[in-house]
Amino acid sequence: MAENKKQHFVPQVLLRCFSTDSKTIGEYLIDEDRCLTTPIATTAQKSNFYKVNEQDRTSIEKLYGAIESSASPILKRIQEGIFGLNDDEIECLFLFVVSQLMRTPKAAKAMGAILDFCEKKRIKVVQDEIDSGLRTHDNLPMQSSLGIPSVAEYMSGKGYVFVINETAKKFLLSDNPACLFSPVAELAVEKQIWDRMLEQEPFSGYMLYLPLGPSVGIICFDDDYYDFGQDIFVTATESDVRMLNALGVINASKYVLFQDGTFNKEDVAEALVVRGSDKVRRHEDLIYTSIDKSFSLSWLNIDDEVLTYLINRYAFEKPKKKSLIDEIMK
Repeated sequence: MAENKKQHFVPQVLLRCFSTDSKTIGEYLIDEDRCLTTPIATTAQKSNFYKVNEQDRTSIEKLYGAIESSASPILKRIQEGIFGLNDDEIECLFLFVVSQLMRTPKAAKAMGAILDFCEKKRIKVVQDEIDSGLRTHDNLPMQSSLGIPSVAEYMSGKGYVFVINETAKKFLLSDNPACLFSPVAELAVEKQIWDRMLEQEPFSGYMLYLPLGPSVGIICFDDDYYDFGQDIFVTATESDVRMLNALGVINASKYVLFQDGTFNKEDVAEALVVRGSDKVRRHEDLIYTSIDKSFSLSWLNIDDEVLTYLINRYAFEKPKKKSLIDEIMK
């Protein structure tokens, strides 16, 4: 009999942070436009989601289990308002956040687009794995999961700040709860200096948001581009909460999750409309979440001139290393 048939892509340890009874959570089904209360045990999971093949259905799930076990006591302390972490705990939490980015349906879909591209271009190192049966369209979640160490390494500027929400509007979760976005990249496109971003390491200028509970979230960021001084937490305004919740709704695949009694469709009505825009649709095969010029947070100082200077500066000071794929595609 197959082990671990139900495999959560949003871990139960995180879902319980949004539960009033540790057993259930609120769910808004986007396409059906309806809310319900659903058991955590059967929410945000699919049968054998992380299987390598029919013989190995559990090894990736066990790796996630180890990450979740290490993060669980840290998440509990954060819910209690204890934010002081030592270096090992920060690394542990960072790995948990990155793993949440790479383990979802959206990440699997992005991996499928990459696989199609590599197959079309006949990139040998990938094609050999396709021919051997190691990479298939049936094990995309496994493939995206194996990218976690590389993504964590590329996100070398590991700044972080906790976002404290004391407003009446609470943070929302979704089936793709970790939102990767980049005000820097959006500015580079606007200023027509995107080529300077391409000359830097992947994820330069990133911000990665994950709600950790109705009243607290975390943003990890590239500290080459953003500076919060010595602060390890900021206090969100209602406008900040609406902006971050909109980000989560846009990033969702099928549903939004929330603590019972805290969801109001009117609060995210605009984001539900934006989900259908051309720009968002162009991001469907990417792990990035689409943002536009209107994106702002009260404590995030985006100075166009400073960021433009940094984009040009880091293109020369911190050029990306050539990868195997770069060499193959010459």
